Amino acid sequence: MAALTAKRCSRLMSPCRLGTVPSKTVSHLQESTDSLDTANPAHQLSKHMHSDSDKTSSDVLVGIRKHIKRISKVRDNLTNAVSYLGAISVEVPNPGRFMPDYQKYIPSISFQKKNEKDPENKSNSAGEQMHGRRKSLPPHLQNESELTEDGDTDPFEKAMNETHESVHSYCISKDKLPKAGSVHYLKPSEKQIPKNEVSVREEATILSMFARAYKSLDPSQEKPTEKIPLVRKDFVSRTALTHRTKSLVQALKNCTTNSSRVVRTEELSKHLLDFPESRGVATKEGILPTLLLLRKCPDANVAAAAREALALVGYVDPVKGRGIRILTVDGGGTKGLVAIETLRKLEEACKTDITNLFDFVCGVSTGALILAMVFMFHVPLDQCEHLYKELSMQMFTRNKFVGTGKLVWNHAFYDTEIWEKILKENLGENLMIELARDPHVPKMACFSCLMNAPKLKNFIFRNYNLPPEVFSHYPGNCKQKVWEAIRASSAAPGYYEECKLGDFIHQDGGLLTNNPTALGIHEGKLLWPQESIQCVISLGNGRHEPSLELSTANKVTLKHKVSKIVDSATDTEAVHTTLQDLMAPSTYYRFNPYLSEEFMLDEIRPDKQEIMQQDTLLYLRKNDLKIKRAAHQLLLTRRPHQKTADWLKAKADMM
Repeated sequence: MAALTAKRCSRLMSPCRLGTVPSKTVSHLQESTDSLDTANPAHQLSKHMHSDSDKTSSDVLVGIRKHIKRISKVRDNLTNAVSYLGAISVEVPNPGRFMPDYQKYIPSISFQKKNEKDPENKSNSAGEQMHGRRKSLPPHLQNESELTEDGDTDPFEKAMNETHESVHSYCISKDKLPKAGSVHYLKPSEKQIPKNEVSVREEATILSMFARAYKSLDPSQEKPTEKIPLVRKDFVSRTALTHRTKSLVQALKNCTTNSSRVVRTEELSKHLLDFPESRGVATKEGILPTLLLLRKCPDANVAAAAREALALVGYVDPVKGRGIRILTVDGGGTKGLVAIETLRKLEEACKTDITNLFDFVCGVSTGALILAMVFMFHVPLDQCEHLYKELSMQMFTRNKFVGTGKLVWNHAFYDTEIWEKILKENLGENLMIELARDPHVPKMACFSCLMNAPKLKNFIFRNYNLPPEVFSHYPGNCKQKVWEAIRASSAAPGYYEECKLGDFIHQDGGLLTNNPTALGIHEGKLLWPQESIQCVISLGNGRHEPSLELSTANKVTLKHKVSKIVDSATDTEAVHTTLQDLMAPSTYYRFNPYLSEEFMLDEIRPDKQEIMQQDTLLYLRKNDLKIKRAAHQLLLTRRPHQKTADWLKAKADMM
């Protein structure tokens, strides 16, 4: 029996190549395998049998037990050596004797098919007879029956039989194994893969265990599990967005009737409004020539829809003057009457409609409201003044006791619902971008202040989209309604409640930029980067310069400190001082009349408003020459070479 076992051990000593590992790991494993070779019980048993044949069988068994202990120690060392590897790929002799213990670290493994047959792997007649006897047994008994020549169940011979059975099973089942060269990587921290119920014969073969572990990691065989979505439900992939944009562009190009053109253009506009990032794809697909042709269509509905789509794509027409003409209006509550008087005087000096003099207009708070009435809804200045006074009476009328309670509770002295109702009735439900349908409406923006951002930051409400690949320093969009934009821009703290639109909380833009001239120049250069600044008209809503006498008080009260902080936050002259030094005198004009007294934002007394207007007219008479210069600068027309460049650009856009 011992001779038969030794012969089987020598036949099973050929290595099983399982891939390669890092050199450091190989050296570590090589030490373990070297010690394993020296600790081979079959080799030591053969030496015992040939060197000293007189030893008793009991002495031989004692020696075998010692070597089995050494094998167990080497097996443990090898287990510790490979436990930290991400991918198990190693060359070891006869892995069947210790494979079940370190198999828990190996989910899958790649095997290289031997090109040459090892004559030592051939089974002798006794082994084949034994395998035939085992194969004839039922599957659930094949692992439990350990057959030997004399019927004994010696532990060492049992281990040798298991090893022989493992190698033999590998030879007959290698077609079921993974393809050569495939290695699965597993981190040491991953949990052990649970053992599935398989046949007893497969459990008896180590290599079949590897194949089963590899199969358990196959994603196609995993049971579907409910996963928590990591993105919002309305998320659209870039590929789907691109295909959708291309299909809408192609559908618009294929239209043959005016009604279908209107429908397809509105579908494209809605798509561009929801996904502004797709305007670059639409431009590459050649949407500009189609929309430019539709803009010239005699049908007013088709032309209007085309103008809106062009604004959403980011197309910008050339300026009408020698450069960019910009108008900005400060915030100031009811002091907006000052800006209305200045606009009237400027219109008289230019002798033309004020709406035809500017390429870009922007305002904050009351300035945004005035510009919306004059430039978006074409309200004449006289009617605008009357309407402004009437709205101010409705906005800033409230019982003091009720207002004080609301100020403590909602941080708003006046009724916000009344203010929103006034805006809806007078401005309607149109979106900012829908006003681009009118060819006489210039590019317009109004500014608010984001309160729920990490830092206070301006938000821009536009009636246009910036050209593709052009980005502003400030967030903004064109999908809000006009009254919502005005409401957000005029939500002065302490006067009205904050305005929540989507995920943003807005308050009065004057908290950061009560003078929006710098922001207006920034937006204008984004729209027309190749054009120079022709004229900038900045309108203030009046300022009161108190006496320069210093206070004799030794201490400054808290009320005085808060008042100074508010004044510094809403200051408009700091921006003016900077721009006055940076811009040419012939291009920058600031009109901010001096007022005889300090007026509050909610001043609605008629006599006080009359004083306000008289102070403005007095200031304008004194600066009549400045107004004439500004009017002259506004009326400058395009030079011949600029007109030629515009014509060439229009032809290029049509191609």
